[in-house]
Amino acid sequence: MASPCSLLNISLNSIVHNHVQLLSDVRLLPGNLQCDIYRQMYDCGHLKPLETELTCFENVTKLLRANEKRLLLYKPLQYLHDNGINVAVTLYEEYSCQVRQFMKMEDWDVCKKMIPMGISLGNLFLEMGWFYKADNMFYCILQLCKALTPTPYKMILLCHTRLLHIRTGNCQFSAAKDSYEQAVELASQLESSSCIPVSWIPISLGKCQLLFAMNHYREAYQDCLKLLTNVNSQLSVKVIIDILRISSKACVVKRKYRKAEYLITHAVELAKQHFGDQHRTYADSLVDYGFYLLNVDSVDSAVKIYQNVLDILQNLFGENNLCVAMVHEDLGYASYVQEYSSGEFENARHHAQMAIDIISRHLPEDHLLLASSKRVKALVLEEIAIDRDLEEEKLDEAQNLHLASLLLARQAFGEDNVQIAKHFGNLGRLYQSMKRYGEAEKMHQRAIEIKERLLGIEDYEVALSLGHLASLYTYDMNMFDKAEELYIRSIAIGRKLFGDGYSGLEYDYRGLIHLYKSTGLYCTKTVLPSAVLN
Repeated sequence: MASPCSLLNISLNSIVHNHVQLLSDVRLLPGNLQCDIYRQMYDCGHLKPLETELTCFENVTKLLRANEKRLLLYKPLQYLHDNGINVAVTLYEEYSCQVRQFMKMEDWDVCKKMIPMGISLGNLFLEMGWFYKADNMFYCILQLCKALTPTPYKMILLCHTRLLHIRTGNCQFSAAKDSYEQAVELASQLESSSCIPVSWIPISLGKCQLLFAMNHYREAYQDCLKLLTNVNSQLSVKVIIDILRISSKACVVKRKYRKAEYLITHAVELAKQHFGDQHRTYADSLVDYGFYLLNVDSVDSAVKIYQNVLDILQNLFGENNLCVAMVHEDLGYASYVQEYSSGEFENARHHAQMAIDIISRHLPEDHLLLASSKRVKALVLEEIAIDRDLEEEKLDEAQNLHLASLLLARQAFGEDNVQIAKHFGNLGRLYQSMKRYGEAEKMHQRAIEIKERLLGIEDYEVALSLGHLASLYTYDMNMFDKAEELYIRSIAIGRKLFGDGYSGLEYDYRGLIHLYKSTGLYCTKTVLPSAVLN
């Protein structure tokens, strides 16, 4: 006797094989079975009928009630989007049209029922990385809620917090701040009136994510510590995972590595336990685990983690999704660090270019998400050019990418930001390779000044910039006294943060040894281990 599983598969195969005659009946099935059928149609190449099925507003809103089964629709939806069928636009326009129609008719009962439909659609758009339409959807729901009597304040508050999250992810920081302020104002009013219970945790979580995205690491770290004290069993697992993830990242940038490891490993375990190892939430947690590994010098492990994430997301979305692009960028940078000693940068170059190509297809050319991908490619091109006797064409391309990244970062952050300092440092290294030593020195000095002021004089980022300026002074400008002082400062910071075995110390030690050989001097400072001195 056939097992239930095989009977189900036989039935699905039969429906898919005869889909032309049966599609109208398929819509009468439960949403979870519809998701199975539509995904199998996609896998079998029956793509044209999917356009009708997945752009039908009533059908899609039913499918979204299938909970985790809706993940099966990610790939078909992305395929339609890639082939000129803008599903998000079609569904949003139908939703907003219906909302306007029912509001004009003053059919308020139906209007209330439209709210959860809109939230489900907005969440789908966000999961797909369709930020602009997710923003439009929640803004539309917000206006609908404001027109209702009695006013559904909890729904309005939810819209503000979702818009905060969406706008942060889309790098629209000014609009995200507005959403945060509106959420705080409404929550404070509700709390003071004591008429509706208010949970501040989603608002505080959104604030932490915004602060981190804007590189305000000190404030993000402090707010994350406060947020962690409010974690309790009443929160949803997804919210708990998001709190652990952002708190871990804040700990990483503040070099609190033991805390960061505890938080992110717990987030990964929770995500795997509750969502499985092929879910978007698990993949997002792994991304932050890779971020931790890369910062504690476990580069090979970070590369493996990012590759695992890329495999998961490509299986969910296909190859041309914005979420996939972001992981290509992470993998590109991790591969660049991994390949630095070997000089083989083709893997890093491939992933950086993939990130740029995908993001360029989905977002405006001046979007901030392009800045970091262009920066990674510029770093890779510079190293390739150095290995090829300073190939001028690649150095020029690297310069154009760095300057474009700097411009985008300035537009988003202004001058007083850690990301700006990083871009200055990257330009400093590039100008050194291009033998433009005076410009290189100015770039490194600006990077150091910003980092010391914003992060403190003993931060890892400061040490990096000190080492880069020391290298310029040693190898190209013969300013050995200044170089020695900078190397010793950089080494002291690295040893204090990571210990004597930190691989990043190698470059400072090599530079210092070269300095002493060039000058005939000998270091009497205890900063150098005896093995290096010998």
